[in-house]
Amino acid sequence: HTPSFQSSTNRQFGSAANPRNITRQNLFNFQIPSSTQQLQPPLSTLNIPPLMPPSSSVPPTQLSQPTSTAAAITCQWTEPVKDGPVSNNSYLPPSKPFLLYATLVINNLPLQTLIDTGASATCISFNVLQRMSNFRYIDTTAASFVLADGVIPLQSNGSVELSMQFGNELIHFRAFVINKLCVDLIIGMDFLIIFNANIDVKSQHLSLEISGRRTSTRLDDHFRRPLIPLHARQSTFVPPHSTVAILVSTPISSLSAYFIPTSNFIEHPYLSSTQKLVTIHHHHSRLLVTNSSNVQQNIPEFFCFGYLLSNQAKEPNFFNQIALLCRRYNEKKNQPTSSPTFTHPQLPQRIFNDPTR
Repeated sequence: HTPSFQSSTNRQFGSAANPRNITRQNLFNFQIPSSTQQLQPPLSTLNIPPLMPPSSSVPPTQLSQPTSTAAAITCQWTEPVKDGPVSNNSYLPPSKPFLLYATLVINNLPLQTLIDTGASATCISFNVLQRMSNFRYIDTTAASFVLADGVIPLQSNGSVELSMQFGNELIHFRAFVINKLCVDLIIGMDFLIIFNANIDVKSQHLSLEISGRRTSTRLDDHFRRPLIPLHARQSTFVPPHSTVAILVSTPISSLSAYFIPTSNFIEHPYLSSTQKLVTIHHHHSRLLVTNSSNVQQNIPEFFCFGYLLSNQAKEPNFFNQIALLCRRYNEKKNQPTSSPTFTHPQLPQRIFNDPTR
């Protein structure tokens, strides 16, 4: 991957400036300045290149078309939407995005670590760094990373020198400090090259060459299934009392997965989605979002709706139950409700007895 790198001091870090952008953190805050609920992305999205080149069959400026909640939802693609995924004439087989995790001791603190051969740079979460001691900042230059396969930029607060207890060996390495990160630590290619790392996928072992000797450690459960972020591809207005098929994108090119919404999206008073499964083709799909309010709601570009959990298990499991509960919660939230409370901005509130109770 070839990232675009921008620094406040125009300092270049070379190929080490490409951490993978896969975030579980909620990156957006809901603000209610008026009756219209506004979703605000935390970072500037100016000059951010598109995730994928626009297809010749799909105009890049094409917006989702609103429909009535009682009507069928049809996307402006080559075929209608069925349960949210984008239908194309040609399909790629869904990928199995198993990622390699390990619990490594960094500065005497066990950290959840992602071994990512697609990331050029090793990076650590800023929040995790606050719990550490005995680390040294190498550079405090603020920088912004824009990934070629990512969705939103990563903000770096500089780089630090850390120590790792790997087997019986103590090694030192450098990591970029990232404000928002999916795990505690991401080990990138810069680290893997320096220590001539070998990854045995079958036996789930990671080995490093330290002082001429090779030391290995076992990776975490290889059946662990990662969470893939699902972002709005463009800014979209959802009209009152309507459902819109929102164009969404992910870093994974092809995937069929459960949709797990973020807590903020679930708790939004007007916007919701009862969709349970999402199928990604060529990094894109559609998510059905309903606006139950009397005013239009704005979904900003790059807004994180939630995460996709790869559906590899055949039997119902804990994550399946979570997705089902989220869907039922949204269905209940969309049901019309009547309130026994009469309110007026210039009159005191009175609660009337409900004879049906």
